[in-house]
Amino acid sequence: MTRRLVVLLLLSIGHNFTWANGKNISKQEESGMKSLYAYLFEDYQKDLRPVLNDSTTTIVTLKFWLKQVLKVDERDQIVNVYCWLELYWVDELLKWDPLKFGGLRRIHVPSNKIWKP
Repeated sequence: MTRRLVVLLLLSIGHNFTWANGKNISKQEESGMKSLYAYLFEDYQKDLRPVLNDSTTTIVTLKFWLKQVLKVDERDQIVNVYCWLELYWVDELLKWDPLKFGGLRRIHVPSNKIWKP
């Protein structure tokens, strides 16, 4: 049961977005974002582990917070829970020099565009 729950939670993450701060942006910032997006994703392959060297280990940190047990079915050994799940890792291919892109330090990227563990 636990394995099935973890798999479902991981799959649900794939439908979310990676968010930065939600502020109004100028035309100059928008142009910088388009340039940065093109730079980052020109050769990016989301099906390949995002490392510069294949021998590099990708450390994925998982945080799980159990918020509430909703239902326990002892007979079928099923537990329904409300929880929060966060995954963190470093994508070595999604790094840039902010000075080359109008000082941009963050951008919004849909999660379906990036590698996920």
